[in-house]
Amino acid sequence: MLHGTLWDKIPRFAVPVAATALLSQLFNAADIAVIGNFTGELRTVAVAAVGTNSSIISLIVNLFIGITLGANVTIAHAIGEKNDTMVHHAVHTSIVVAVLGGLIAAVIGELFAVPLLKQLNVPDDVFPLALLYLRIYLAGLPVILLYNFEAAVFRSVGETKIPLIALTASGVLNVILNLFFVAALHMSVDGVAIATVLSSAVSAAILWGFLLKTDKVIRLEPKKLRIDGLCLKQILRIGVPAGVQSAMFSIANIVIQGAINSLGTVVMAASSAAYNIEVITYDILNSFSQACTTFVGQNFSAGEIKRCKKTLLLCLLEGIISLGAAIALILFFGKSLLTIFNGDPQVVETGYIRLMLIMPSHLFSLCYEVLSGYLRGFEISLPPAVLTMLGVCGVRLSWLRWVFPQDKTFMNIMLVFPISLAATALLMLAAVLYFAVFPSRLDTSGSWLATAYGGQWTPEALKTELGVTTTSYLIQNGLLAVTLAPLANMIPAVGEEAGWRGYMMPRLKERFGLLNGRLLGGVIWGVWHWPLMLLVGYEYGTDYLGAPLLGLVVWCVVCFALNTLLDILYEKTESIWVPAIAHGAFNAIAALPQVLVTPADAYYNVLGPMPIGLIAALPMLAAAVWLTLREMKQEEKN
Repeated sequence: MLHGTLWDKIPRFAVPVAATALLSQLFNAADIAVIGNFTGELRTVAVAAVGTNSSIISLIVNLFIGITLGANVTIAHAIGEKNDTMVHHAVHTSIVVAVLGGLIAAVIGELFAVPLLKQLNVPDDVFPLALLYLRIYLAGLPVILLYNFEAAVFRSVGETKIPLIALTASGVLNVILNLFFVAALHMSVDGVAIATVLSSAVSAAILWGFLLKTDKVIRLEPKKLRIDGLCLKQILRIGVPAGVQSAMFSIANIVIQGAINSLGTVVMAASSAAYNIEVITYDILNSFSQACTTFVGQNFSAGEIKRCKKTLLLCLLEGIISLGAAIALILFFGKSLLTIFNGDPQVVETGYIRLMLIMPSHLFSLCYEVLSGYLRGFEISLPPAVLTMLGVCGVRLSWLRWVFPQDKTFMNIMLVFPISLAATALLMLAAVLYFAVFPSRLDTSGSWLATAYGGQWTPEALKTELGVTTTSYLIQNGLLAVTLAPLANMIPAVGEEAGWRGYMMPRLKERFGLLNGRLLGGVIWGVWHWPLMLLVGYEYGTDYLGAPLLGLVVWCVVCFALNTLLDILYEKTESIWVPAIAHGAFNAIAALPQVLVTPADAYYNVLGPMPIGLIAALPMLAAAVWLTLREMKQEEKN
């Protein structure tokens, strides 16, 4: 990882990781396939019961998988620093955390299983089987999490084949047990749940054996199994934000699953079948994210910053090529693949709607997952989690609250996936792009907060006396930005939206065409703000780089990009409230990145890191241009 070419090493790391995850999903899909074909008249209900649990299970497992990334980075950094003692402590701490965390999660999950399923609006005919499957799966969490932490330990030293071998063996066993319990013993969802737990125990046992016998620095010695406080703090500091980032998806998806469940058993079964296919592409993109984290972690500790940047570019490029090929193949064979899980024509057609909308949007997922992995390799884990919370959780919850009730269809639910993934990718690209150009300006010491509090407190005093840190500020204000702030900001924003998007834009587009209308609309919106910018320093202040001319021009560019995206939302929904909420959310989110720079860097606000700066706004601008050109091509075809 520290020497030689990277273009070939990254795929050698990523392919076994992807294959491991793909095999895991295929074996999970075997659960659906077996109960969908061997449970007779109960097949649709049984498939729906397993599928409705996917969001709950993902919430728990993804939270801990995020923490495994903390273990991965901690061990990788220690290896890069040649600190064998730290490696030993981190390995043994990780194993103990896996088992204890699994036991705690299992107990809490069992206590809240019934209320969780009730929150998902699970139909009465599906509820008993869904509860049975969930309880059995939760009982197996200790061994399931143990395997994931053991695999993370191996990946930290670049060893990705051993976890693949373990999973292959346990996966074959899982399929055999599925057929035995369901086809031979005529069990239902309880049979596939028991098979999953038993096969997971086998995979954990196999990796345990390899860790005992390995001659590498990660060798496991049972007598040394204990929690090291320093290692635990480091693992949690990196892993918890990563886990929260993954959990945000699951929380939003639990809400989405509730909306899906309200549409009936057929839609539930279709969504469940499609989900088991679409995760294939997610596993591919996630493997490049893990590769980026591990390679950057070791090279950063060794002082090889140029190799870190090269790793990022290669992970994005090779990831796009691999993901694009997988998406094309799956969409081509999509309907045939869906029939494996359920042959009902209505289920197949509905499931293909989900595939068509979500699969291409995974290209956005690749961007922010790899960028998140890159930042985690530098031990920067909180900003990606906050941005994901804003882009995914905020957009999806707002969509289901305001847009879905207007048109309660499966298509309307599915539209939230590409929209939220694109929003998150844009936020992540904006942050990374600015700090990639100006890495020295990233400041997490709390100096901006100290100034914001009147300069009477030092960052250390704010932390000890008031409990205010950069982390707490981002979390608290991030939560406000996706909950109360969009609704509060919507009130003044709706006036602008009624005027700009509701009245002006339809007339400009009708007279000047789509592209020219949006360009002119953006300039008019920007110029309308100029008096405030010149008189009171609106947005950029009065003393900034290139003031005042550069600020006036950049603001018009930002207004064009934002105007285009808001106009598209209004076009697609025909509701002025949707762009008003989005406008309010943007206003709330825009100010958050300023806490990551020093007050002196306000001179460069016209460039970033807030999305109203020229560099940070480039992803939003690119999206606006691309979507407009795409619409123009569609108009030409029609």
